[in-house]
Amino acid sequence: MFTRLPRPDAFARQSLADSRTDVRAAIAQLRAARLAQQRAIEAGYRGGPALTNATAAVAAAEQRLRDARRLYTGWKGQQGELETRSPRELLPKIVNVLRRTPVAQRPALFQRWADVMERRTGGGWFARQVPTCTGAACFAGRVGDAIVLDPGGAMYRGNITNPAQFTMTPRGYAPTYANMRRL
Repeated sequence: MFTRLPRPDAFARQSLADSRTDVRAAIAQLRAARLAQQRAIEAGYRGGPALTNATAAVAAAEQRLRDARRLYTGWKGQQGELETRSPRELLPKIVNVLRRTPVAQRPALFQRWADVMERRTGGGWFARQVPTCTGAACFAGRVGDAIVLDPGGAMYRGNITNPAQFTMTPRGYAPTYANMRRL
């Protein structure tokens, strides 16, 4: 049975709305983390584990907010293009945004984008992160198409079912970058 995809303009509007909601949730999380940090300081826990945990929570919340804003800006900046494109045609746009994103943040940003696209297509398109033994972030789709973000920052496209591109090891998949297309 085929899944009917939403109209592209509805897809773009909903993706932008989802991203805006993510930004609001990240702002609320950051406010709560800063409040907890302030309470730890006021309680006199200077240098203790409570303050350390609160400071780590603030840093994580700030990172989530940066990622959410980047995602929102990506959707908002490309809204005109998103209105005329299907989810499959959006992948090159996503790759372009990832190129401008710091290497350490790419896997989380790609996963969030994949989640948004999956919600918008009702599960018609998805990508799940699969384990690798090389430290690379690998996202595989329903029929084996894969996007690999290597630890050095390069991005590749391949198929996880192709033994020339991926071999299975006890610790996860081992990508063979030489046999994949570099993005």
